[in-house]
Amino acid sequence: MSPFTNVADLAAQDVLWKVRADPRRADVEMSNRAGVLPYFVPVGSALGREVVVDGAPRLMFGSNNYLGLADDERVLDAARVAIDRYGAGCTGSRLMNGTLELHLELEAELASWMRRDAALVFTAGYLANLATISTLCGPGDIVVGDARNHASIEDGVKLSGARSVTVRHNDLDQLEQKLRRLDGPTLVVWDSVFSMDGDAVDVDRLVEISRRAGARTLIDEAHSLGVLGPDGGGVSAAVDPTPDLVMGTFSKSLASCGGVIAGDRDVIEYLRFHARPLVFTASAVPAAVATTLAAVRIARTEPWRAQRARTTANALANGLSNAGYQVTGAAAAIVGVRVSDEWAATLAWRALMDAGIYVNVGVYPAVPRGNAILRLSTTAAHTDADIEQCVATFARVVRL
Repeated sequence: MSPFTNVADLAAQDVLWKVRADPRRADVEMSNRAGVLPYFVPVGSALGREVVVDGAPRLMFGSNNYLGLADDERVLDAARVAIDRYGAGCTGSRLMNGTLELHLELEAELASWMRRDAALVFTAGYLANLATISTLCGPGDIVVGDARNHASIEDGVKLSGARSVTVRHNDLDQLEQKLRRLDGPTLVVWDSVFSMDGDAVDVDRLVEISRRAGARTLIDEAHSLGVLGPDGGGVSAAVDPTPDLVMGTFSKSLASCGGVIAGDRDVIEYLRFHARPLVFTASAVPAAVATTLAAVRIARTEPWRAQRARTTANALANGLSNAGYQVTGAAAAIVGVRVSDEWAATLAWRALMDAGIYVNVGVYPAVPRGNAILRLSTTAAHTDADIEQCVATFARVVRL
């Protein structure tokens, strides 16, 4: 029981009062009661092309398993071998006892794949962005980014203390204009493929604009690594000159958990010793590292997987568009369906789930207010019949 009795006192003095006053609390409670809360849905199977929810099979169009490797036996075997050799966990940070030979092997493989001098592996993709921006930037520096950049980028800027400058979504003309007016060390940070809408930026032009202005660049390849670029090595691997730094995650195409920053060797070495989210965080567990390494090697030797993910995304986008829905994305493996009303998006999610199709719902703050979205993603494992079934189910149960 709070010791405060006056509402004004509660708001002013009780740090937990915001929990009771949360304006979204009523929405969550109402959605729970109605059985339509689209978040924290327990899945009872491996996250393949089909999953089990509430004891029933659903076609999975809501995962980031772009290359279809989450249930690949070669990947699972790599995890088992790593556990047998290295144990369940590292019990320490990379700085101390938590660097395995396996970590170094993965970093070398990633640097080669992403066509950079060196790479540094983090326990989570979120930490990779947070660490890089907060370590390399500080008060007196400027970070310029897209209005729809990932939250990890925004939080990295906040932690750094640098000045934040926001550019309209994918408006590179405005980026060029703003960079001309800025004076000071500047880092331009941008998603290559945006996680909700699935649209992409022109990385070549972004790097060119930034270099002319004397700014450094960091490209977040979370949703393009494995799907786009040479051998799936990301958009930046095909750009010349390359961005200064490239970030990637393992929880999408690579069927694991973790993140990477790749770039010039001296910058990577600086981050290795100075990035607090690396130095003070337990290192990635052996099974996760081995899983990632196996997935990277499969991605490099089986380029048909990336091609298949892109082909099915285009087919899904075309099918939904032809069915009358407002569609975004398909630059990689993400397809969005626009829904202006958040409640309508939630009800559509429930109708699709009941009809055997698992999708995701994006609402504020994941997307701008009034821009709710049904987010779908494709994988190398999806068949033409799966795409047809998804589109037909939309047409039957989703009225927007």
